[in-house]
Amino acid sequence: MTEQRPMNAQRVGVEQALQALADGYRYLDVRSSIEFAAGHAPAAYNIPVMHAGESGFAPNPDFLRVAQATFPTDTPLLIACQAGGRSQVAVKQLTAAGYTQLLELRTGFDGCRDAFGRREPGWQRAGQAVVTGDDAERGYGALLAASPP
Repeated sequence: MTEQRPMNAQRVGVEQALQALADGYRYLDVRSSIEFAAGHAPAAYNIPVMHAGESGFAPNPDFLRVAQATFPTDTPLLIACQAGGRSQVAVKQLTAAGYTQLLELRTGFDGCRDAFGRREPGWQRAGQAVVTGDDAERGYGALLAASPP
């Protein structure tokens, strides 16, 4: 069963994510562009909530602007990152901006540890389809370029 998240978002597992995508949700991958290019779900959109830098991750100041230019606030979105941490940051920002149909892939793309330290597989480790490269239409560079300043 899904865990109710504050601010209109639910955390879901891979099977629930697959059903949501079949029901019309869009997969929003909030990992860095480098992580996205190394492997992502087919038809995923990449808008990093944080950028990878020499000293770790730093907030992406354009995240909300690009998200709002790409998706109307009533778009059903499945938010995912690598292991579930950055997606929570993205959900907070999107909810504050008025997005109303959000699901968060709690395991992320790779997977996470449960309360007992066991690894719960994410999208890739659960055997779901993965494509590589920076999508020419849905990659961050394309979405950023298409967003008004």
